[in-house]
Amino acid sequence: MARTIIKIGDSFRGIDCHKELVHGEVSAILKKTVIIENGTEHYVIKKTEFEKRGDSFPDYDEKKRFNVGL
Repeated sequence: MARTIIKIGDSFRGIDCHKELVHGEVSAILKKTVIIENGTEHYVIKKTEFEKRGDSFPDYDEKKRFNVGL
C-alpha cells in the first residue's frame, strides 16, 4: 500500500488528542504531533492518528520547523 506523505495545507478529518472529531487543514508538523487549523480553531493531533490511516511524514529536523505562522 502506498503511503501518503502529509504536508502543510492537506485536509484532515479525524480524532484529536481529546478524542473529539475535528476537521481542518494541516498548519504545522511537529516532532510527535500535527496542528490542524479550522478558521480560528487549532487542534493537536497525535502522529499515531495519521499513521493509523497509512500516512507518513517528512523527516523531522529540529532546525527546520514545518509550519506556517504559528
